[in-house]
Amino acid sequence: MQHPMLNLLRYPDVVSMLNGFFGLSAILVLVFDFSLPVQLKFHIAFTLILLGLLADGLDGIIARRFGKGELGDYFEAMSDMTTMGIAPSVFLAIRMMSTPDSSQILLVLFWLILIIYLCCAFIRLASFHPLKNKQVFLGLPASAATIFVLSISFLTSIQLFVFVSVLLAAFFMVLPISFPKPSNSMNAITVIIIVLTILFGFFVSFMYIALLVSVLIYMFAGHIYLYFFKESGQTLKKK
Repeated sequence: MQHPMLNLLRYPDVVSMLNGFFGLSAILVLVFDFSLPVQLKFHIAFTLILLGLLADGLDGIIARRFGKGELGDYFEAMSDMTTMGIAPSVFLAIRMMSTPDSSQILLVLFWLILIIYLCCAFIRLASFHPLKNKQVFLGLPASAATIFVLSISFLTSIQLFVFVSVLLAAFFMVLPISFPKPSNSMNAITVIIIVLTILFGFFVSFMYIALLVSVLIYMFAGHIYLYFFKESGQTLKKK
């Protein structure tokens, strides 16, 4: 007897579920007491989220190769919301609570900031397919925002700096500004940096810095490049 739900599944959907699995696993590592050193716990959670981001990229490749099923967009959105919305928010909350000088007022303030971040992430992810464009992303991709806020919180304990960074990433996700879609070579470089961070980040903190710098270049230089590229293209057309 054929199962009507399982018959709707395709290969990319399995990879999308893997993305959600990594996001959930990151949350469980942070919440459960595994008697791990604090820094190691955060590194494992960060690693699992990065693996989720890799799975998110892989499901698109597989979808282009084997075709996307009816459930593809739903699976992708739900898994992304777990890995790029809920998991980073839990990571940031527990990271802040583990800071020795965190007062109750600061924790409540950060809680409100995380609500804003989570809402912006959900809006960005839910609107991805309706507003999909072949040339550009509208708003900062949630994957870039995830790497940005987690890298910042991992590299510094200055609370104000983290607060501002999270708000900046939140608003960048929903602002109607365009970001370029990376080329295959840029995607390959990003994957290499992510893999190196997963393998050596716990021992070499420079990998997190490299990850952060690559996202910062994309966030600011990418938008500027796209703006001037469009302007030059329009000028050539007029000529």
